[in-house]
Amino acid sequence: MRRNVLFFLMLVLLAETSCKPKSDLLFREDMLHDIPDSIIAADKMISILTDVHLAEAAAQELRSDSVKADVLLKKYYPEILDYYQVTGQQFENSYDYYTKTPLLMNYVYQKIIEKLNLMESENKGANKDKTDSVPVGKNPFKPDIKRKIDSLKKDV
Repeated sequence: MRRNVLFFLMLVLLAETSCKPKSDLLFREDMLHDIPDSIIAADKMISILTDVHLAEAAAQELRSDSVKADVLLKKYYPEILDYYQVTGQQFENSYDYYTKTPLLMNYVYQKIIEKLNLMESENKGANKDKTDSVPVGKNPFKPDIKRKIDSLKKDV
């Protein structure tokens, strides 16, 4: 009985997906022009989400026993939105719109991945050209990170 129900559901799912025109399953450039004015444009959303992901990665790296990543992110998110002159409500509404439009969200994340890969390759290229002038075992950035964490403790 259970096998029959499972088979029936799979058959219905297959029929449902096969009935859609192929063009409805592919991203088209004109979809970018159909985004409502109240929604953040795709290029701007790509930049914002790229910075959000970089901030999340930085927060994970900078967290410590006394400062949690969430505390750092609560400071980073408003700075990112302010930089792009976007309110929290605008961002939430736009993010909801993109998640309900999977083809657009897929496009946005494809561009984010391209952007992050480019940043990574540029960073690797810049590091490759430099000779290592930092003595092993010393991190010149450590004091700066400690100061930032100490300032966050004061803010909290």
